[in-house]
Amino acid sequence: MPNYKDSSSDQGVFISLVPSEQTTPGSFDETIHLLIGHVLDLSVFEAEYDNDHGGAPAYPPSALLKIILAAYYRGVTGSRKIENLCKYHTTFMALSGFLTPDHSTITAFISKSPERLESLFLQIVLECDYLGLTGGEVFAIDGSKISSNASKDWSGTKADFEKKYKKIRRAIRRMLKRHRDEDLAQQVDGEVREREEKQIEKLRTIAGKLKQPIEEMEDKLGRSGRTKKSNLTDNDSAHMMSGGSGAKQGYMAMANADKQRQVICAADITGDTEQNIFRPMVEQLKENLDTDLHDSKLLADAGFHTGGNVDYCHEEAIDAYIADNKFRKRDPRFIDHEDKKPASRKRRYFRSEDFHYNEEENRCWCPAGKELWLSSNRYWLGDAYYRKFEGYLNDCKQCSLQAQCMRRGVKDRGRQVSIRKGREENPPRPLALMKEKIDSVKGRITYSDRIGIIEPVFAHIKHTLGLNWLSLRGRNKVKGQWLLWCMIHNMVKNTEIWRVRGDLGLFLPLFLFIEDNQIVYYPDGKPSYLNVHMVH
Repeated sequence: MPNYKDSSSDQGVFISLVPSEQTTPGSFDETIHLLIGHVLDLSVFEAEYDNDHGGAPAYPPSALLKIILAAYYRGVTGSRKIENLCKYHTTFMALSGFLTPDHSTITAFISKSPERLESLFLQIVLECDYLGLTGGEVFAIDGSKISSNASKDWSGTKADFEKKYKKIRRAIRRMLKRHRDEDLAQQVDGEVREREEKQIEKLRTIAGKLKQPIEEMEDKLGRSGRTKKSNLTDNDSAHMMSGGSGAKQGYMAMANADKQRQVICAADITGDTEQNIFRPMVEQLKENLDTDLHDSKLLADAGFHTGGNVDYCHEEAIDAYIADNKFRKRDPRFIDHEDKKPASRKRRYFRSEDFHYNEEENRCWCPAGKELWLSSNRYWLGDAYYRKFEGYLNDCKQCSLQAQCMRRGVKDRGRQVSIRKGREENPPRPLALMKEKIDSVKGRITYSDRIGIIEPVFAHIKHTLGLNWLSLRGRNKVKGQWLLWCMIHNMVKNTEIWRVRGDLGLFLPLFLFIEDNQIVYYPDGKPSYLNVHMVH
């Protein structure tokens, strides 16, 4: 017969818990404990507390930050789950100092502190820079779509919601009318009636949710002036298309990472397009690292390629490499993979090259041989100056080639055509210079680093750490949550460098100065000294 050791889950046992033994040396939990407890300045959180002369004691921001960061690192974002971890998980007991904040305290701390979390993120960036984790030579900027805590079913324009509201009201009236008719005829099916009454109640709830927002709602306008979809649950979020997963309601999470260790040096979030947040992200990067980027390279994909963004980089003397949407088609390495139009598909309308232009006389004739008149001798279009010619109205009306020339037929004016001016009148513009630079051998080699710099950042946060949605609502609150994930990504880098070097002399506060080859800092209010060679 086998002889097993006695085990019983019915008998309680007293366990001695030593906090210092609950965090494994070199682990992320130890990094949190050291950074939050000894390095970062948390005075930014003290302004919201005013209970020194009365009121209940508050939970220390350091304890809340430790448990939140440790939970997020494990992919746990729910405040109730974090509350339970503080009660039953020994690591969280040690990090919190045996405090057990409830879920509402945890949620309030995250949602009410976006500006303070931004200050904390900056301190983490500076700590990474201090440890030599940033090279400052090449940066890559990109964005990734993340689902928000809002349903895409509640997205639409004001006209969409009004139509939906009227449709619901019609459905309610139709069912009520049928119920009255059944009552008069005394032909009531109890099971069907019960189900429809529940449905009516549900529809009335939805109609009530729609009524007030419709009255107060104003449509959002995009850059082109067209109406954009609003969301009744979180109007700061946007209706986005996301690759193979279809449309989603969410935010565009932005990150600007350094090449050396993929440290996130600037981060933001928006419900708008990537193009509009490019400049604020670059300005944030310059401010965070206190640099003008004149000695650095900045890489960005075609989502950021606009005239305004390219002009901005040119004016600020930033060595940027921003690809356009035809970058791959111009690359000789991909020429065999270029999608070609079917041979049977022919051009339907005449183009500018089909018109005959005499540059010396500055005259133009259409394919039918009719001369056009000069409507504008010099105007700006895209990245060059053009001349514009226009056909005479009567000539175009009577032309036999009208179907090949004018897409919508002749209305109140003839065919217009633009002829590009010569090179001497068109100096290279920033957009043209950008295409030349990125098409060069050096440009393609430099730009090829972009994927290896920025894509692993989003892969680590979204797939390894487990960020699949943003639980808060409103841009400010969501930004604070995104900054927490970016901080964790950077803190993992700190953990790696400390684990590799194994030197606690590297672990220093941000606010320090050097006296006689010694670094002076103040843990617990007492001055301490470390020799400079310990750090290097």
